[in-house]
Amino acid sequence: MQVFVFPGRGSQKRGMGQRLFTEVGEFAAVEDQVDEIVGYSMRRLCPEDAEKRLNETQFTQPSLYAVNALPHNAALAKGERPQFVAGHSLGEYNALLTSSALDFSTGFRIIRKRGELMAQERSGGMALLHECEPARQCGGCGSTLRNRSGRKWNRPQCRTALRVYFLLRVSA
Repeated sequence: MQVFVFPGRGSQKRGMGQRLFTEVGEFAAVEDQVDEIVGYSMRRLCPEDAEKRLNETQFTQPSLYAVNALPHNAALAKGERPQFVAGHSLGEYNALLTSSALDFSTGFRIIRKRGELMAQERSGGMALLHECEPARQCGGCGSTLRNRSGRKWNRPQCRTALRVYFLLRVSA
């Protein structure tokens, strides 16, 4: 069984994808389109990050989407297809791309906008949106979790890491 798992924000670093940008021929075919969508050179930002922008979310998100897509494209070129794909946060979009639920340029447009919107938000926090009971206990620290408009908020003193992954079975 083959599974592709894609990371989210926090996995970015200067130099990421450097080798893959040249080795994955499929990127050259869409490079101009990608640069036009985001408004800068992805090939220069990821390996060089001369202006130190890679940790700014409006640059981080499209960069990770591109770099996560490179191994996927290389694998598909070799005829490798996963049975399952998973992604954490931003990586969910690469999982959708890999499962053919989303095309590359549409994903880039969504990710670019997502990064821009998230960069504008200065006073927010992470929230897991789902339906839950009005109050529950956190399994990690026992703190009460409150439901506000469908949001499940973890208490600040809680050290329990809530990780959400998107898992999708890829049809043959």
